[in-house]
Amino acid sequence: ADNIYRGRPTVAHTFQPEWSPWYSTDRVEEFGTGDAYGAETARGLLTDALSDTDYGYDGDALVDGDGAQVELRFVYRSGTQTDQTTAEFFRQELAEVGIDVTLVNGGPSNTLHRKYLMNESDGTVSYNAGPAATSEEPWDLLYGVTLNSYPINPDTTGTVWQSDGGFNFFGYDPDA
Repeated sequence: ADNIYRGRPTVAHTFQPEWSPWYSTDRVEEFGTGDAYGAETARGLLTDALSDTDYGYDGDALVDGDGAQVELRFVYRSGTQTDQTTAEFFRQELAEVGIDVTLVNGGPSNTLHRKYLMNESDGTVSYNAGPAATSEEPWDLLYGVTLNSYPINPDTTGTVWQSDGGFNFFGYDPDA
């Protein structure tokens, strides 16, 4: 943050821009600053969230039920050095909480969309083939996919967050 806007960056707590008519200060939960930021805070949150699972910490590493360190596949869009630098920053931050991250250059937008967002289920390929769908290439985290769903505007929100939404590439099902 010291290198952004001469050390005076504006922290965003939602994808909804403050100038938008759907932005509401009383509905935005602030996170990621002050006491709500840092590796120790994240480790505590992970420990609490995973307490009823086979996942947990073995020393500094977050491990699965077999004792193997948790590894995430982070796919980023190529095109600018900023995309790669941001992906490297995420890898660095997740390493602080014991998660190993493999970075994958997903190519330009059209390639990233085809390989990682368009899914197949029962022979149907679409941006929403349902919760059982799989993409051409495996991924855990995607960076560089730009969407503006205006979270409080139901017309655009449905495209992304309803199980039959046209761009629900991650298979979200609110009833599940």
